[in-house]
Amino acid sequence: IGKHFHGLVTTSGYGIDELLDPLDNSEANSPVNSMGVNMLPVMWLNDTTLVKADITNTNSTYGWYDYDNKKWANVVMFNDSLYWDEYADAAVGTPIDVDYVSAYYVWIPRYKYQLFNVSFDSSYWSNIQKTNIEFESASSEKSDGTCNGTYSVPTNGCYYTHPAFTWGTGVNKKELDGIWFGKFESSSVEVLPGVYFNTGPQSLLNTYYDSIKLGNDNYQDIYGNDYPGQYYLDMHLTKNIEWGATAYFSLSDYGLGTDALLIYGGGEHDETGGGVDYYNNTNRSTTGNVYGIYDMSGINYEILMATTKNSNNDGLLYGSSGFDSTTLPFSLCSSNTYLDCYDYDMVGNILGDGIGEMQGIQSTDISYPWIARSHHELSVGFFRSILQMEYQSGNYSLTLTRVTAIWDEY
Repeated sequence: IGKHFHGLVTTSGYGIDELLDPLDNSEANSPVNSMGVNMLPVMWLNDTTLVKADITNTNSTYGWYDYDNKKWANVVMFNDSLYWDEYADAAVGTPIDVDYVSAYYVWIPRYKYQLFNVSFDSSYWSNIQKTNIEFESASSEKSDGTCNGTYSVPTNGCYYTHPAFTWGTGVNKKELDGIWFGKFESSSVEVLPGVYFNTGPQSLLNTYYDSIKLGNDNYQDIYGNDYPGQYYLDMHLTKNIEWGATAYFSLSDYGLGTDALLIYGGGEHDETGGGVDYYNNTNRSTTGNVYGIYDMSGINYEILMATTKNSNNDGLLYGSSGFDSTTLPFSLCSSNTYLDCYDYDMVGNILGDGIGEMQGIQSTDISYPWIARSHHELSVGFFRSILQMEYQSGNYSLTLTRVTAIWDEY
């Protein structure tokens, strides 16, 4: 496999997706056609040693994923194309030198979930249940929550395609097979020359945002992915709706179910898996094993790309994010891409975001309008949300970000 990895991977003369994922019977969408340049499938031998996984998912020793058994698909990215070339040509099972790894991502396959609290009743939290989900293809008709038209509006008990798997609107709308969610919180690691996923704990949100955008541009240039009509990996700061998709998935049978609420923080891990040895701390993973996502209920709040509109709902509240109407225009709200926008004093009124359905609609604090998630609060876990932790003086070290990636077309 060469480094110009744009579409369907082929092995032994036939497409990977023709192999039907014999080690995974869950019917989850395969991630193979949503992998970007510089992504390598990985697994953990004996749950401790990072090795190259079998991208065909046919090797029982080095199988890539098995969602029925809470083994979610993981990939790593490298800080130099030479390392990717080296491992792309290496045999399955080859140990990965983690010093070369710049980021880890986990595949959240597209799904629909059974609606359970469309009225955003805040009392639901006292009797929270696991999320019932069913996988679905991006080419299938979306479920609108009305039980195939039985009801006129989304209704509890009906299935609803999670909105995180729709990117863009109008002629630019794309239905996604899944999303790549950052396995760890972002760090100040240099993922490319001069490009950082996170520029330090005291940086404002716009600095993270700009750095990720620069990273996208550089990946296109450095790895030869800048061709009209081709595909590329769009990395961006995680939105609230993407956090919700991952949280609901974790609350299902494919994750820890309601035990996910017992994940309790401590010992954070950064983008490269640094910090506390994550493979020895699987109690902080959404699957209870090394294949899940870490620290969604951790010591630090994580700021997401989600804010509120002003009192007239005709502009954004920027707070101390570092953005303004030029760098983050109000028009971005209608694009359904890099920003979730909530009507004034109506935060949490979007199905699937894990706020309204879980805790009731939150009030807006105009001083700190950006949404933060996570925090080590037992029995709340990654459904914790707050609007008052947005770069307050003296609390910089408590605020982190996370990165999501999608396979996009331009």
